[in-house]
Amino acid sequence: MIFHNETIIYIYLFGVIDTMVDTVEISRVNIRDNLSVDVSVWMNHPDDWDFRPALTCSGNEFQISDKISGNQLASVELSDEELEVLQRDRVAELRVKFNVHGMHGKLAII
Repeated sequence: MIFHNETIIYIYLFGVIDTMVDTVEISRVNIRDNLSVDVSVWMNHPDDWDFRPALTCSGNEFQISDKISGNQLASVELSDEELEVLQRDRVAELRVKFNVHGMHGKLAII
């Protein structure tokens, strides 16, 4: 019986983790030592802490998805040169800037 309750809590926590990331924006892709991708990640709440990206490339489309749910968060089309570097090195550097929406909503007027 205790195991059953632990399982329910475990599944519930995965549901909570899945909603922590609001949006992911790819702001820049460039070549340094390897492929470098600048990303802005908007979290829903100041206490949100879990961001687990999975990186994939299909054709020339570079995709960032959530490792837990598998949902695609962002994608960008790579140039031939960027794709060649990614295929050569088999690694990409993800430079993440975390942003958090305010606890009382988004500021509309400054």
